[in-house]
Amino acid sequence: SDLDVRLFYGNRLYTSKVLPNCQDMFDLIILPRPFFIPKKINSNNVIIIFSEAVGRCFTSDKYALCSFLDKDFMEGKKSNYDKVLKFLLWGDKSYNIITSKFKNIKEKFIVVGNPRHDNLALKNNKNNKNNKNNKKISVGFITRQPRINDYLGRQPVNDIVNISLMKEYKYSYYKNQSDYLLLQDDDPVDEMYVQSSDIRTMLKIINKLNVDKFDISIRVHQTENFYFWESVLTEHDINATLSKWTTPFTHWASSMNYIVGPASTSSYDAYVVGAIPICTRYIDKKREAHISKFSEEFGDLQGFIAKPKSIDELISALKPNVILELNSQIKQVLKDETNFPESSKSITKIVSICMDELSILGTNVKISKRRYAYFKYSLISLFINTYFIYREKVRRKKNISSMFPINKKIINHIDNLLN
Repeated sequence: SDLDVRLFYGNRLYTSKVLPNCQDMFDLIILPRPFFIPKKINSNNVIIIFSEAVGRCFTSDKYALCSFLDKDFMEGKKSNYDKVLKFLLWGDKSYNIITSKFKNIKEKFIVVGNPRHDNLALKNNKNNKNNKNNKKISVGFITRQPRINDYLGRQPVNDIVNISLMKEYKYSYYKNQSDYLLLQDDDPVDEMYVQSSDIRTMLKIINKLNVDKFDISIRVHQTENFYFWESVLTEHDINATLSKWTTPFTHWASSMNYIVGPASTSSYDAYVVGAIPICTRYIDKKREAHISKFSEEFGDLQGFIAKPKSIDELISALKPNVILELNSQIKQVLKDETNFPESSKSITKIVSICMDELSILGTNVKISKRRYAYFKYSLISLFINTYFIYREKVRRKKNISSMFPINKKIINHIDNLLN
C-alpha cells in the first residue's frame, strides 16, 4: 500500500481513559468488542476484531448473539453499531448466526479467521517438543480461577451478596427482544465451587507427576493475579514453572506435549499448535452438579477431547512422543468456528481490510487538531506510565493483565512477538 501507517497499542485502561480524549489522532480504531467503544467516541471509524468467539459462545445461538452484539443494538439503539465500519469474525458459524437473525446488517460482517492462529503469530516448536531425544514429557496446566483469584483483588463475597438480594439471577433478556439473552452468568456460588475444585485437581495431579519424567509448566489465566501463583509455587516448593504473563498463549502451548485443565477456549489453540488437550472435567465427581448449560464444557470441540475419570487415568494418558493428528470432525469444528486452516492468513486479511477502509476514509481531521490530540495523548500516557511506576515501586503492586503501561519496553516486546 502507498499509505504511511503508524500503529499505536492500547489496553482497557487506554481505551477508557486515553482514547476518548485523543480520538482525533486516529483515522482507524481497532477494538475487541462493541462493548468497549467509549461513549464519547463520535466518529464512525471503528473496526471490531473479536478476541473471544468460540466455545461457550456457541452453546446457544441466543448466547452467541449476546456475545457478538452489544446491549444497545439488541434493544434497537444503533449508536455503537453506526460507529463500526466492519465486524471481523473468526468463523462462518458466528457469521451465519448473526446474519440469519439480522439480514440487513450482513455487509458489515466479514469472516477473517482467528488472528492468534495466523502463521505470523505462531511459534513453531513442534519439532523440538516431539524430538525423540527429549527425555521428559512437557505438560502444561491452565488455570481458570478469575472469580476467586481476581487480578484487581475484588472480593467474590460481593457477588454472593448481590445474588442473594436479587429476585432473579440466571436469565435476563433484551428489551424488545424478549427471546434473546442479555445475560446468562453462572451462579457465583457454583462458579466458586468449580474454580476451587479445579485448583485442587490441578495441584493433586502435579504432586503425583514424577519430576524425572515430566517437565511441568503452569499458564495463569489473563484475568487472574499472576503473582499469587508465583508465591504458591515458591512457598510450597512445587516443581513447576510459570509461563510469563507477557508470553502469548500459543507461544507457550507450542512447546507443550499436553495441555491439561478445565474446558477452555485454549483447546482451540492447543490443537492448532500440535499440543494434545486433556480436560479434567470428571475427576471431581461433585463438580458436574455446578456447571450451567451455557458453560464451556458443552462447546462442540469438547466432544473430541479426552476426559479421564481419575488422576491415575489422566497420568497414564501422558505418553512420550505422541504426535497430535486432527481427525475430520475436529477440523470441521475448527473450520466452522475459527476458519481453520485459512486462519493461518488471518492477519493478512485483517490488514487488507483495514487498509481498504483507510483508503476510503481518507483523513478528515485538520492537522492542527491532530497535533493537539497527539499532545494530549503524550501527556496522558506520561501520567499513566508515571502512575504505574509509582504503583509498582511505592505501593509494590505488580502490573499485570490489563493494568500495565504502554511504554517503549512493552511496545518493543509486542513488535518482536511476530515471526
